[in-house]
Amino acid sequence: MNKPGRNSKRRHPKKRRLILRGVLFAAIGFYLVWVIFNYVSDTLKAKLVETQVANYDYIQSTVDFNGILVRDETVLSVPNHGKLAIVASEGERVRVGAVVFKVNIPDVRGRDGVTAINISSPRAGLVSYRLDGLEKLLVPHNVNIMDLFGIFAGHTLQSLKYDDNQVVEAGQTVAKVVNNLEPMLVLGELPNQPVFLKKIKPGGRVLVDLGLAGSKPVYLTVVEAKPTGDKLRIVLELNDFAKEFIQNRVHTFRLISDRFEGYIVPEQALVYKDNKPGIYTVYKNLTRWQPVKIEGKVKDQVAVSGLEPETTYVINPKYIEEGQPVN
Repeated sequence: MNKPGRNSKRRHPKKRRLILRGVLFAAIGFYLVWVIFNYVSDTLKAKLVETQVANYDYIQSTVDFNGILVRDETVLSVPNHGKLAIVASEGERVRVGAVVFKVNIPDVRGRDGVTAINISSPRAGLVSYRLDGLEKLLVPHNVNIMDLFGIFAGHTLQSLKYDDNQVVEAGQTVAKVVNNLEPMLVLGELPNQPVFLKKIKPGGRVLVDLGLAGSKPVYLTVVEAKPTGDKLRIVLELNDFAKEFIQNRVHTFRLISDRFEGYIVPEQALVYKDNKPGIYTVYKNLTRWQPVKIEGKVKDQVAVSGLEPETTYVINPKYIEEGQPVN
């Protein structure tokens, strides 16, 4: 008959070996799962990562406004009923005394049954045959003595255009000569916000996109800036005499309140380390953190410096860490 004490002692080492073997296999299994999980995770993250080449450009905060153009202009009228014969073309600059147009009036004693009356310019300037009825009211010297905003608001703009050989009546105004040696004025209304009150002051300058094809933003001098209710009324000096500013009374301008140059990246691309901004750049398919300086921010775009041209960077760094591969 076997004694239970001896068999029990013999079975214990075998049982311990089985337990150790099971633990070892479990550890190896967990390790393999961990390796596979990390490999799959890194592979998926690498596929989710988006990259882009940083381009040097600018971002800006802007506000559009309808500018009322105030010009120093002289109107020309016809003395008699007849037909208009244009001499100086639209936009042409004439000197003092130059014939702008003629009026051919019926006259049995004249050649071909008409007599031509010359209408000369009393001043030098640019000729236009587009009129709106405000030529004598909206003039620069009235800016300090009349409410030009109120005059414009209370006036229905005419849209008159006169062409060659058009029948005209006595006393009818058919042309204007715009003084292009003195600046015209631009009246505008902006939202009455602190950002504008702080930057737009009389005697200062503001950056404005003139809204002309191929033109670059220019600085215009601020003549007046006056809060009125929820609006900020501004008066600017304009020295550009493009045809759009000669012919029209209202033109859309774009005021640039902030403008920042640099490499433009989305704000989400920034990665902070020790409270210092940077981005993940890609070098030999690996990410590395590159510190940058923030020059300015507009909405969700940031202008930064500290990068080399044609630098590839990570747009969505939340999916990756420094040193990880990028496809």
